Amino acid sequence: MNIKPAIILILIAALVSCTESTAIKDYRDLPTEGWRAKDTLTFQVDTIRRAAPYEVILGIRTSSAHAYPFQKLTIVAEQQWTAKNGTTIRCHKDTLEISITNEQGDAQGTGISNYEHIIPLNRLNLEPGNQGRIRIYHLMRRPTLPGITNVGLELSPF
Repeated sequence: MNIKPAIILILIAALVSCTESTAIKDYRDLPTEGWRAKDTLTFQVDTIRRAAPYEVILGIRTSSAHAYPFQKLTIVAEQQWTAKNGTTIRCHKDTLEISITNEQGDAQGTGISNYEHIIPLNRLNLEPGNQGRIRIYHLMRRPTLPGITNVGLELSPF
């Protein structure tokens, strides 16, 4: 049996990429009518499996099918990280202003009709057994905020 070198390289690349996978990547769908002011999205990081420096990344997705009515989006990201024994090792709260469109109303995210906005929150060193809870909510004045389709969180070693 003759296996081509290119196939071997692809298999090796696939195996190596699996070892550096994200600890969590989770997106939550929001109602079509909009993100309600009282809706807090909570992301749980159950247990970190390996010690490493991690980057916490927030993702906001919008759609041209349901226009976002403002140029910016103001959100709060609250993080609480605990050790294996339950003691709090870090609490962090950020208020972020994200540019969804430019002054002309053109989308600022990547994509064609669905746009993704990637916002790095912070980097932190985590140990095996650490757990986290990240809460995301918006501070916009509307009771229901249209145009945001998904909010997500990614925790990746770097």
